[in-house]
Amino acid sequence: MQAELWDIGKTSIDKFDTIENKTCKFAEDTGGNMDSHINGGYIVRNYFSDGGYSATEAFIHYIEKMAEINY
Repeated sequence: MQAELWDIGKTSIDKFDTIENKTCKFAEDTGGNMDSHINGGYIVRNYFSDGGYSATEAFIHYIEKMAEINY
């Protein structure tokens, strides 16, 4: 499965490009699988839903877990 995922570290998007072009480039780089990727050797899955927690809350949870694992 990991071989099928794209490595976010190898993606380069022009920050001055239009949103439409950035989105197309991102979708192209991911091969259409925009909800899962590799980041620093870890598999990352993104879930989006109504009533779920925010991206900020998810990031805080991620940092807490990384600290718990590494320290």
